[in-house]
Amino acid sequence: MYNANPNYEMNFAILKDVNEHMDGMFQRFSKLLPFRIDFAYRKDTPSFGHSCKHSMCMEIYRLLSETQTMLAGYYWVMEYTPDKGLHIHFIGYLDGQRHKNSYQISRQLGRYLEADHGRGRVIFICAGLKTNTRCVSIM
Repeated sequence: MYNANPNYEMNFAILKDVNEHMDGMFQRFSKLLPFRIDFAYRKDTPSFGHSCKHSMCMEIYRLLSETQTMLAGYYWVMEYTPDKGLHIHFIGYLDGQRHKNSYQISRQLGRYLEADHGRGRVIFICAGLKTNTRCVSIM
């Protein structure tokens, strides 16, 4: 099973589900561009530590309703850790026949959330699963 970060012990059920989802997407599309975005609140803002899982879910659903025509598919999971608080790991998939890279669309997703909800969110864009990963943070 593929684990992008072998130094981090993932929940086995989630890792298995993510891998099955990714395999299904690769079987469905001849060329697929996966990208990862992590959504979290900055520690120095009132939102950190006071975020609500329901409002965070609604933000992701609203983001998806605005941008779903760009995506071939997606997978996301919400997690809480004392260090990062409530945050979301998001994997988006682009049809590689229609897009050359994921950078522009992943930036667009980040800008949408920042413009719509700019409440001290940090968005980490990590392009290129299964290859060298490049991360960019948007404040």
